[in-house]
Amino acid sequence: MNKLKLMAVSALALATAGANASNFDGMYAGVRADYNMDKQEAKDSSGDKTNFKAKGMGGSILFGYMNDLGNDMVIGAELIAGYQNAKDKKETTKSGSALKGTYNNKFNFGADFLAGYKFMPELLGYGRLGLHMHQSDFRLDITKAGSTETNKKTQYVPNVHVGLGAKYAIDESFVLDAGYTFAYDLKDKTYGSDTKKATFKKSGGHQIHVGVSYVF
Repeated sequence: MNKLKLMAVSALALATAGANASNFDGMYAGVRADYNMDKQEAKDSSGDKTNFKAKGMGGSILFGYMNDLGNDMVIGAELIAGYQNAKDKKETTKSGSALKGTYNNKFNFGADFLAGYKFMPELLGYGRLGLHMHQSDFRLDITKAGSTETNKKTQYVPNVHVGLGAKYAIDESFVLDAGYTFAYDLKDKTYGSDTKKATFKKSGGHQIHVGVSYVF
């Protein structure tokens, strides 16, 4: 009888230690599925505006480290790289200018700082703040006064990421993750000559993600 009690207490202690010690402490690697929604305003030299609303499914890989500070507080950092695949096409005519364009956010990579609170041993709520770069492809064909000028460029655009999310530990090795991130560009993009210039204004994007990570 005493042996059975000892085994039960030992099993409970091991389970509790596994649930509290290693869920959100240490290095991990993971994958995410992302849904991206970006809004981009393009303006030609006449002041005519065209709004692109790019959407698309993408995916990311990440490497991170979290440190359990005690008192249910956790901090950490993540390195993220992925493919956004958010794109849109527009064709408009305004003020004597015909504008035909495409906008496509492709690759994204960056680093985030995380700070969270454990509501339960298996559940962590967190906020994130980071600096990222995304690869954007732009093409604008502007027809004015009978001639057409094509502006085409691939550019890496810096942006700030701010988000909220939650991590849930299935066991001591696997953690589920879901969250929302808002990204804001840090600069405008201007292409073309002085007479047929196209400007993409700084913009904000939204991302929803779900993923799973393995804790080493």
